[in-house]
Amino acid sequence: MIKKLLKILLVTTGLSLFACCYIFASPLQADQVPNETEAIYIDGEVFYLKTYLSEPEVSVEKGDITRGTITRTKTSNLENAAGQIKISVSVTGTFTYNGTSATCTSCSGSSTSYNSTWTILGYTVSRSGNTATNHTTAQHAINNKIHTYQKDVTLTCSANGNVY
Repeated sequence: MIKKLLKILLVTTGLSLFACCYIFASPLQADQVPNETEAIYIDGEVFYLKTYLSEPEVSVEKGDITRGTITRTKTSNLENAAGQIKISVSVTGTFTYNGTSATCTSCSGSSTSYNSTWTILGYTVSRSGNTATNHTTAQHAINNKIHTYQKDVTLTCSANGNVY
């Protein structure tokens, strides 16, 4: 009888652990897949620009799903072939939409260097109409050469609340 109870307890615990791992690990795996990947060559070295779009934070007006507010973040990471992030550029935009038009009501952003050969010279975050943009200028110093790299990360909201 005790062996049977222990077996049931062991199986139940194992299934519970499996279910927890599946439920909590799935969103993490989805976030790790970039929406876009682009190869960039700088002084003969290949880098990969991987762009990620966060899940939307949405609030809709009562009874009308065509009107609301949405916030999303887009991040572009410049990685070397080994997958090490050299610089990261992101923009967050909050938009209102009504089925006919969309407006960016606020935005913020950041630009970060994760490597001593890369320097962020500056960045500006701006909004205009239905877009939010982070314009970043960085420098890469290698083999006694300095390369300037510019990146715009832009979020755009459609009239029905789709942000891309």
